[in-house]
Amino acid sequence: MNRVEGSWSLVDGQSQFVAVVGFDKGEVLVEADQPLPQGGGGNRPGPVQYCLFGLASCFAATYASNAAMMGVELKKLRVAAEADVNFSRTFGLSDEPIIEEVRITVDVDSDAPQEELRRVEEMAAQRCPGAAEDHPAPGGNGGRGRDRPPPGERSPGRGQRGSGHTTGMSGRTQRNLRAHHCVRAW
Repeated sequence: MNRVEGSWSLVDGQSQFVAVVGFDKGEVLVEADQPLPQGGGGNRPGPVQYCLFGLASCFAATYASNAAMMGVELKKLRVAAEADVNFSRTFGLSDEPIIEEVRITVDVDSDAPQEELRRVEEMAAQRCPGAAEDHPAPGGNGGRGRDRPPPGERSPGRGQRGSGHTTGMSGRTQRNLRAHHCVRAW
């Protein structure tokens, strides 16, 4: 079981949330602070940034592991995670979904054929604990807001951007997620 437990600080000027996070070879102090518009000092990453960091690092690790298992050599792998966040519900101003959309963008350089890179990405999407779209999760409709398509269906006008994976060149694809563990439970 993975677990993080921390404390909320009631002292002005300090990080608002602090936790000691343990891992195989040690532990590290992790501090979070809300952004200025949400009453924080903006002195540390906020909870959403940590969730996105976790999602990006988890997807990258899963992608790299699956590429290795498939014998696909990677020259470069960059993963970006971004979310459209609407804080109006947080402040009691609306019933709109807080997380409107989560996107993962993969930028990979490999000599592998385009089809192999697509298979690696699909396997990563299915196997990544933070990104798999079929995880059961609390919160009603699996993180989908009103008028959102079910997992696996893309929103109109969204999806891949750029030319996708190209053999021997840097390729970039974007995956939209509407059911992500870290953010959908909010």
